[in-house]
Amino acid sequence: MNMVVWRLHRYEAFLTTAASLAVAAVLVITGVPLAHRFARCEPAGIGACYPAFAKLLNNPWMTRMQTTMKAVPLLLGMFLGAPLLPREFAGGTHQLMWTQGVTRRRWLGGTIAWAMLSAALWAGVIAAVVTWWRIPENAIGIAGNRLMPGNFDMQGIVPVAYALFAVALGIAAGATMRRLVPAIATTFIVFVAVRFAVATRLRAHFVAPLTKLETFGGGGGGGINVTSGAWLLSGRDVGPTGASNSVTAARALGCLKQVPDGVLVQNACMAQHGWKTALLFQPASRFWTLQAIESAVFIALAAALVAWTFRIVLARDA
Repeated sequence: MNMVVWRLHRYEAFLTTAASLAVAAVLVITGVPLAHRFARCEPAGIGACYPAFAKLLNNPWMTRMQTTMKAVPLLLGMFLGAPLLPREFAGGTHQLMWTQGVTRRRWLGGTIAWAMLSAALWAGVIAAVVTWWRIPENAIGIAGNRLMPGNFDMQGIVPVAYALFAVALGIAAGATMRRLVPAIATTFIVFVAVRFAVATRLRAHFVAPLTKLETFGGGGGGGINVTSGAWLLSGRDVGPTGASNSVTAARALGCLKQVPDGVLVQNACMAQHGWKTALLFQPASRFWTLQAIESAVFIALAAALVAWTFRIVLARDA
């Protein structure tokens, strides 16, 4: 059976492998000079690296390349997972397998297993190279640190979990609809919606964020900022009695300064009256913890989608 699965999907395997190797090659070719440049400037301090890297890493071509890295799991789901079953149903190859002494469950399990394993391998290779490629950028913090949304999504182990989820989603959509185009469209919409919800609503609260009181208006003057590797979630002003309306308090305390555009709260004056800025953040040390939790969430979703695929295919074709 494995040989039949290979013959049916070998061209997609060749194409995806070639694309993955090409992407990895581009990352290695561009990453080696970045690593050498970073090794030269790092001894003088991260600040010394910023001018040398800012123009290079803000290059539109570099930005587009990193955006493409984030799309790899989705592309695997749309063009590997979604076509997997509709094509077999349309061609009737699944019925041929069933007449050769292969049970429905074994055929389906083998087909899904090879697709998921391949997706995990391809995504893992690219994620490993991207994680290495971003070492200088993470350290310098030009586009934010590795905990920041967007940066977090393309490195570490979560891209593998995203790929498993995307492929399982595509397979489930194809099994349910049995039509290629609707399955691809459904995979795109659901994947983007789930990823957006997790990144913007859930990730920051997988582990309870920490709070730190800073000098009023300091904006992270105590070291809680993107260059320290922390992910700033929010900040609010806090008075000595717990009040939070700093403008009203500044007016009462005489800490407002008239400026051409209106009035300005004087930070030093407010600090003298006991006002602080409370920062809510995830520390840099939690990167791998958040990676593990989010990976577990998407792997669980992938498992649920595979279970749904088995249920609907085996029940419909029994």
